[in-house]
Amino acid sequence: MSAYPTRRYWDARSPIVRFGRFLEARGLWTAEEETALRKTERAASIKALNDAEKRAQPHVKHLFTDVLDEPPWMLRQQQADLKAHLAKYSEHYAEVTAEQIESM
Repeated sequence: MSAYPTRRYWDARSPIVRFGRFLEARGLWTAEEETALRKTERAASIKALNDAEKRAQPHVKHLFTDVLDEPPWMLRQQQADLKAHLAKYSEHYAEVTAEQIESM
């Protein structure tokens, strides 16, 4: 027996699935509308991902500076670890320049 619940178990309890059944039972939603919506939203999601991939990536140092004004010690340690990792394995990170690593 699997350690994970079955799909049927979760389908019976999922608020999204249950709400869909509720709408269908009252004639407010159809399987055709569901299929059309899923198709449209899948296409929109893929387009958004493709558009995001075309944008310039933020500087790697912003991984540590975009949320907190003063990063706690563990983030400073992670930043130092990342800097050392990028310097050691720079051949695997063509998109990160030596200047970017040094400015971290």
